Amino acid sequence: MEGCTGWRYVAEEMRNAGIEPHLAEPAETSALRGPKRRAKTDKADAKLQRELLAVGRLPECYIPLSQVLEWRALLELYHDLRAEHTGWAQRVHATCFHQGTTAVGEAGVIRGSRERLESIVAEQLSPVGRLQVNTALSIMDTLAEHLDRLRRRLVATARHVYGARALMDAIYGVGPMTSLALCAWLGGADRFTSSRGCAPGYRYYTDVKERYDANRAALSPARRIVRQAVHILTDLGDDAFTVIAQPAAPTMVAR
Repeated sequence: MEGCTGWRYVAEEMRNAGIEPHLAEPAETSALRGPKRRAKTDKADAKLQRELLAVGRLPECYIPLSQVLEWRALLELYHDLRAEHTGWAQRVHATCFHQGTTAVGEAGVIRGSRERLESIVAEQLSPVGRLQVNTALSIMDTLAEHLDRLRRRLVATARHVYGARALMDAIYGVGPMTSLALCAWLGGADRFTSSRGCAPGYRYYTDVKERYDANRAALSPARRIVRQAVHILTDLGDDAFTVIAQPAAPTMVAR
């Protein structure tokens, strides 16, 4: 099957039926077709994928385990809600800026004093401006509740996943959320054909910052972290997805 919307359902149904699924990378598979001589159809696509698979030339995508796909879905939901929360904060900042209020900034909307912001809204905004901001703040509060519940669930999951814990122990600066994301998208046996490991360091960051700028310096260690994570997860293979049971808490004996 082609790696398009709906492949997860098809792959899981094939596995349940005892059939090994193969997921074709759309762009690379299309490139192997060569110049088009006729209109593209599903039948022609299926024929091409079948022929490439038969001769061992099908550009395949990695198919994660079902639990890993669930972790990915949780992380994607968290990312979407976080982006939405930031978007509403930007709308509040834009409304305040447009009406010339005391500067609060996007960071001030998210992490600043709510009492100060409400005072600015009540005293310096027009009636419709107040409605805009109060509506945005209400939506942000709802999103924050969902984000908090999701974050607690993701952190708890990361602490029980062998690969995520290995990354937290081995790589400085990688916490539960980042480690679970790295494990979910980079882990698994045969995920990559090769990997290299490098330990990130502060000297490397400062060297890049002096030669270029702070943005490039922040990106370079991030790339090193990913390379090191690939190395660690490749060594672990599918064991990275093992869920580790936490020891039971000691019981209190009344005296």
